[in-house]
Amino acid sequence: MFTVVPIARRTAFEQMDDGSVILDSRVLVTSMNDRAQQYLDCDETAVVGEPGRDILGPFVATVDLDSTDRQATTVEVDDRVFEVAVRPLTRSDSVVGRLVTIAETTTRDQREKQLAELNTGLTLALEGTNTGVWEWSLDTDELIWDDASKELFGYESASFDGT
Repeated sequence: MFTVVPIARRTAFEQMDDGSVILDSRVLVTSMNDRAQQYLDCDETAVVGEPGRDILGPFVATVDLDSTDRQATTVEVDDRVFEVAVRPLTRSDSVVGRLVTIAETTTRDQREKQLAELNTGLTLALEGTNTGVWEWSLDTDELIWDDASKELFGYESASFDGT
């Protein structure tokens, strides 16, 4: 489709937020979008025909580019976190290449770490103070109590009906 309708290539490939690299059946670079060129610090014209392993370097250190299976991994490169996915490109049940996508997830990863730290702190504070927590959904009128709340109010877990 990209060769028949050039605008499709520009809009669907070059303008993607994630980095994308297309490798042929020999795992040589055939194309990459602007975002991939930024992440890899290279120019597409200089790397077309080069081995994908050499160009992608640390982004694919933990995946097998010769595999015909879908693969995904998370890597850290220069203090940034990326999700890397490798997908086979097929034509008539034959693998004719691979699509490697690179998505930066640094901000999300940092937020998840902060959330985990906050959750650990809250759990320790609740356990250390014998404090119970409950939640009441106004939409469903469902009441959810943790074990500490049930114990404080004299309920056994099995006998509490949630109302």
